[in-house]
Amino acid sequence: MRNGNLRLKRAGAAAAAALLALAVPAPAPAQAALKVEQGGRIFVDNLGTDKLTACTVGYNDPRNRRSYTAAHCTVHNGDYLPQGAVVYVADERGRQRPEPAGLVFPALAYNAKSGANDWAVIYWFDGVDIGRNPFGGAYVPISELTTDDTICYHGYASHGDTQDASCGKFVGTIENTTYFDAPGLPQHGDSGGPVFVPGRGLIGVISGANYFAGDDRQEILGFERSSALYSGPSYSAERVSAFLDDEYARRFPTTPASKPPVALNPTAEVAPTATAAPTPAPMPEPEAGGTPTFPSGAATPSWVPKSPPATTAPAPEPESTDAQVVGIVLGVVAVLAIFVPLFAWVMGLI
Repeated sequence: MRNGNLRLKRAGAAAAAALLALAVPAPAPAQAALKVEQGGRIFVDNLGTDKLTACTVGYNDPRNRRSYTAAHCTVHNGDYLPQGAVVYVADERGRQRPEPAGLVFPALAYNAKSGANDWAVIYWFDGVDIGRNPFGGAYVPISELTTDDTICYHGYASHGDTQDASCGKFVGTIENTTYFDAPGLPQHGDSGGPVFVPGRGLIGVISGANYFAGDDRQEILGFERSSALYSGPSYSAERVSAFLDDEYARRFPTTPASKPPVALNPTAEVAPTATAAPTPAPMPEPEAGGTPTFPSGAATPSWVPKSPPATTAPAPEPESTDAQVVGIVLGVVAVLAIFVPLFAWVMGLI
């Protein structure tokens, strides 16, 4: 009888071991490499807040392992982190990847009140794959723009993971800021996206819009604004208002003098119309060499780390998978398979 009990115990242990092997969850699929695309979505942890700021990548510089976006994506209540704000990239569904991907620094001459010099540079950590620039790789000086030029912008919030863009005619410039008249207004999350002249190249990144609104808060006259990727003279919000006043008077010459108030940093009250951009000619990438792609001027330190800092924003909770659920269920079954026969044997039931 003792040998029979021993054989029974060994058989029970073997069965339990087999069930435990089945209970081990299947290994999670390997995470895809972090990749940065022009027009792709990024998340910025400006000043370590719990709610990250979603923006868009405007230009990639693979040779120098950097990209550009809007400066206002990096600030919080007018302040920015001197050591840089942590940047995260998005997965194929537009959700935040948990691994820190780089650090972003605003232009030192950025003026939050007027929107002047609204550009920032991102330095990517090692291992991040930096893509090319389908919306424009060559640089078009804004001094060469005329009222005959069509200007387009692509923002992830408005256009998603597509090649679509919103386009309109060039209106004018204030120092290094360009205004153009595309339908609607950019949405939150479009900031930093590429602004380009189809067939010629990039002029900057989308900074926002300025517009006149009526009593119903609908746009009467509004222009998108783009910041060049280098710093020029700053200017006041009053200069922007004067610029819009002139455009309003030129377009509505018979309108009474009283005008609705101007919004310098509007929310997305009017949804932009997503239209397919004119098919651009292939844009040449900047040639390798010692000259920077764009003039410098961001508030960057003399040295930027190549790996994530020790303290970063908490990663999002991982989503449970079917394999994990099955593993938990099989684990419970395995535990029962071990202890139920053992209990019965101790009690003399078997």
